[in-house]
Amino acid sequence: MFSDRNAMNIVEFPSCWKKSRSVKDSECQSEAQKMVIVETQVTLREDAESQTEEQAKETKVNEDQINLPSLVKFLVKVTPIMEEELAAAARSRAFDGYELATEKTDSEMRKLHVLVNGNQEDIRVSGLTWGPSGSVMAVSYEMETHMDWCDHLTQLCIWNINRRDFDPNKPYKIIPASSCLTVVQFHPRDPAYVAAGGFTGEIYLWSVSREQDPLVANSSSMSGHREKITSLHWINATTTAEGSLRHTQLLSAALDGKMILWNIDMNTQALTPSKRFWIPAEHIPRSLNAKIRARTELGITCLDLNKEDENIILLGTEAGAVFQGSLAAILPVQGPDKESDEGPEYLDPVSVSFQPHRGRILEVRCSPFARDLFFSLGSDREIRLWSLLQPHAPVAILHSEATIPLRAQWSPFRPAVLALTSSQGQLFLYDLRQSVSRAALSVKSSERSVALPSLSSLAFNAWTPGWIGAGDAHGGTHVWKLPAPWSGTDQQTRDRLWITNLLTRLEDEEQ
Repeated sequence: MFSDRNAMNIVEFPSCWKKSRSVKDSECQSEAQKMVIVETQVTLREDAESQTEEQAKETKVNEDQINLPSLVKFLVKVTPIMEEELAAAARSRAFDGYELATEKTDSEMRKLHVLVNGNQEDIRVSGLTWGPSGSVMAVSYEMETHMDWCDHLTQLCIWNINRRDFDPNKPYKIIPASSCLTVVQFHPRDPAYVAAGGFTGEIYLWSVSREQDPLVANSSSMSGHREKITSLHWINATTTAEGSLRHTQLLSAALDGKMILWNIDMNTQALTPSKRFWIPAEHIPRSLNAKIRARTELGITCLDLNKEDENIILLGTEAGAVFQGSLAAILPVQGPDKESDEGPEYLDPVSVSFQPHRGRILEVRCSPFARDLFFSLGSDREIRLWSLLQPHAPVAILHSEATIPLRAQWSPFRPAVLALTSSQGQLFLYDLRQSVSRAALSVKSSERSVALPSLSSLAFNAWTPGWIGAGDAHGGTHVWKLPAPWSGTDQQTRDRLWITNLLTRLEDEEQ
């Protein structure tokens, strides 16, 4: 049988079909992948501002659908009733003390900005003006004292408060001037143009939009002014006697006693006189007891235009006289210049003389709401309200609370409100409907206890309600936001009624 047994020898059976395999290392080569860096170009973007004007929407009425006889009959019937009710509502005291929600949130006067140009420190702000966009302000500067001829290098500085890069210490546009600038005015409709007058009698017209060579035109001393420009206004040529002119003109007045209407020649870069006016010494009221020779210069310190008829002008003088004049004047008069003068003949603009102040006239301003109302401010600290129909005596007299008043303006939104600046750095606001003897609101240019610089210039913003600017004698321009009751239009009806009653009462007293 079978049994286990240990085998001592190992027996192998090699394969007869498999063979041993050899192994060898081998490589394969591929090209290296190339990488290249390539630049791409993208469009550079810049922010640019544009100023546009609101376009009035014209509503067309189909005249065929209007029943004129029926409409006239209706208006004749309801007009007296409506006028009576409106007058009664204006006199009513039912809503005295009532405040709108907007008034509650903005009931205090707030300082918004103080604009300072580091290159024009310790030099007086001589003028400031708001552009028609409502956010752009131009500021002119002059040295406070001059020993003789002016050769100071000054600048016209322009800030845009709504720019993203707005810096109150750095204007976004600076235009150099070869002498002190005394007055500046933006074009009332085109924000690209600004005009300025100088201490030496020269007038400049600049384009703010030009980066290089902003000068558009300037005047010549041969037929222009030879002393300090005190007033500058833009005039629509179609409202003056120069009806053939297509564009606006400039009206200037100066301490040399001249008033000049300028044409703008863009091709020759020149301002050429269209009309020249001269106030003869015979117009000075006898009450001034002034002994003046016939050809003595009667310096014009201020000038303003009637808001309804730009042919009507108001003039203030160094002697204290206040005149009403006309740009349509045709009476020739012998002027102060020599025979070599190249300009047109001089005309006498004066039509009415008002009761004079006891001192230099600092300001005359026509009301923007009432054709016959204006005020005059004198160095005698009196603010006189006048009617064009009553030159012999003022309608009312306000005694300024300022020790030395400097500038004054009507509010463009409240017919019975005017503002006044002082030599003590204060801004006063008068609500004539409430009181003609005391300012209703006053604010200092700074809360510091030290003596404040005088506020030498003043300008309401006619496009942004509530904004008012005032420049001081140290080169700072202060911008405030007025409380809502002082800048809103909800009080216009009552203010207008107050003015109407004031002028009507005067007419009744005359009769």
